[in-house]
Amino acid sequence: MTAQELKHAITANDPVYQPHNQRGEFMEMGNRLLHKLELVGLLSLVVFATAAAESNSTGVGHNDHVVGDTRQITAAILPKPFALLSVICSYVMIREVLDDQRSAHHSGSPIKRVLLSMAIADVVFSIGYFLGTWPGPADMPNSTVMNYGTVASCEFQGFIILLGYVASILGGAALSFYYLLVVRFGKSDPDLHRIERWVLPAIWIVSLAWAIYPLPLDLYNFGLEVCFLESIPEICSGDECIRGSDTTIHLFVLALLPFLSMCLSVGIMISIFVKVRQVENMSRKYAASIHNPSSGHHTSARSSINSNTQHSHHTQSQRNSAVNRQKSLAVARQGMFYMLAFLVTYFFPFVSMLQYAISGTWNEVFDDFAYGIFVPSAGTLNFLVFARLRSPMKTPEGRVLRSIFCCTYLRSMRNDNTPGRASGHGGARGSSQHQGRNGPAVSAIQEECKEEESPPREETDIVPPEESNLQYTAEESDLEQVSILDSRKE
Repeated sequence: MTAQELKHAITANDPVYQPHNQRGEFMEMGNRLLHKLELVGLLSLVVFATAAAESNSTGVGHNDHVVGDTRQITAAILPKPFALLSVICSYVMIREVLDDQRSAHHSGSPIKRVLLSMAIADVVFSIGYFLGTWPGPADMPNSTVMNYGTVASCEFQGFIILLGYVASILGGAALSFYYLLVVRFGKSDPDLHRIERWVLPAIWIVSLAWAIYPLPLDLYNFGLEVCFLESIPEICSGDECIRGSDTTIHLFVLALLPFLSMCLSVGIMISIFVKVRQVENMSRKYAASIHNPSSGHHTSARSSINSNTQHSHHTQSQRNSAVNRQKSLAVARQGMFYMLAFLVTYFFPFVSMLQYAISGTWNEVFDDFAYGIFVPSAGTLNFLVFARLRSPMKTPEGRVLRSIFCCTYLRSMRNDNTPGRASGHGGARGSSQHQGRNGPAVSAIQEECKEEESPPREETDIVPPEESNLQYTAEESDLEQVSILDSRKE
């Protein structure tokens, strides 16, 4: 074997060299991704410049409801980057969850399948939103810049937007309900399986029915940003309408869906928070009782041996309780983050839609804020929660995307290098032998993100097994990165 072959064999098998190889892979894929995004951006600029030139040369006076070129351009351009990022994030979630489903250990997780359903719905919705004004009919009264489609393309866009919108909201409500059953009532995967056979089909059947019923009523028409539930002219009823009629009623009914889902999510978040507080209080009480041993001491050798044996069993019980409690609380917090992402996404659109249903007018600034930023970002927010404690990401695009979100990548890498996890050895906290192969990379990211380390937990922050009734499902594999060794007492 030559020296070059020997060096290649060492670098291929030695884990010390792996971060450099992975970093090169990440950089190469990242460059390709950025190149594609640049092409998309340049194409959007070309289309934008062409449409702006057309609007300046031909004018837009034929549309009485147009509110000015600046407003039109903002509504046409603003949602596109957020929707494109949401499509990418949701696609990565689909790849990651499908990879989990192919493995034997994760094949039975109902929570993962709900996440898969939500990611598919976000992809459908975000694609429709990314199209923006392009599918809008150019010859319809409600026309604006960059609308080059027909009535059929407008109806298709409205259909996929409403389909993804309803499926995403119902999926978020189902996910919240699953977490309630797991955290509050201690249900396990077999219990969720019996519910899942009805929940997932119901989500998509209801979503399809909701998206189909506007088609024969001609309710999918072009608005300022996308084709959705609109009437032509904008405010009309009965014979006054060219297409669509009484859309205010339909929008009001549609606004009830996120409202009810948000109420459900808030109630479940409060219930989970109360449960977590109860477990933490029981932990403190149980930890305090450990420091108050009963009076009296055994003096004989036999009594001393029995005491040591009981102490050993007690210590092992404490460790098992700490492991169970850390995973259980991590599941609870993860569920609360998913619900918070759902509330952030749909609260502002709900307020905007409710205002329009009541007053018949849109607030321009608030409308751009709600529908131009938050609504297209649903998939991105879900991905941030999904990748929060998931380490490592199993797909190349997942690793690249997580590395782009700096602080999410930092947390996952820091948990991946928890003392005692990577090497499998015990020892004192902070020992140099636990730095792991990714230590320098983690230090660099810590310096870049300036994220503060969480304070160490008390070593006695534990609960007995019979007191910790928070159960965790197969999703615990994404949450095992939470450090549990801080609560162990060697």
